[in-house]
Amino acid sequence: MILRDLFQQDSCRFQDLLESLIGISPNTLSSRLKWLIAQGIIEKRVYSEHPPRAEYILTEKGRALRPVLQAMKKWDDKYLNHTKQE
Repeated sequence: MILRDLFQQDSCRFQDLLESLIGISPNTLSSRLKWLIAQGIIEKRVYSEHPPRAEYILTEKGRALRPVLQAMKKWDDKYLNHTKQE
């Protein structure tokens, strides 16, 4: 879901992600962001020192995941999100 939000926007702040990801705790979001940064999928850019403010953006490696996630979404729509009863 974090990647979904970043694909829809050029960048996201922590609070934006927290509001978008209903039910996620700040600690869980922080942990997942740190993992994505460590994997080189996103990067954190500080845009204000006082008060400290940062935004998260996709790296080239992260942008390369777009077709993979789109394929998974297409598969999900076809096989798991049936609107018709069979």
